[in-house]
Amino acid sequence: MVVLMVTYVAKEGREAELAARLREMTVYTRQEPGCRAYVAHQSQKEPRKFVLYEQYVDEAALDVHRTSDYFKRIVQSEYNELLESRSPEFFSLVE
Repeated sequence: MVVLMVTYVAKEGREAELAARLREMTVYTRQEPGCRAYVAHQSQKEPRKFVLYEQYVDEAALDVHRTSDYFKRIVQSEYNELLESRSPEFFSLVE
């Protein structure tokens, strides 16, 4: 299992656009066979801050996600105009 959490900070005034892109990514990604969870959250205290929680069955499933056309279009292109910062971090399940 691969677990990834990404913290995003939207540029000032771009919060709604980032939320829309995250919703779009959620629709696509949840259809991937190797995706177990893909959930975006927006901070109530700091509206420019978003956290994305992702789970994939294995590294191969994450690779499929990262090489998809929509990932390239949205994450590798459109996000760049909307983000002040992006901080990904991988986690392991505690079993």
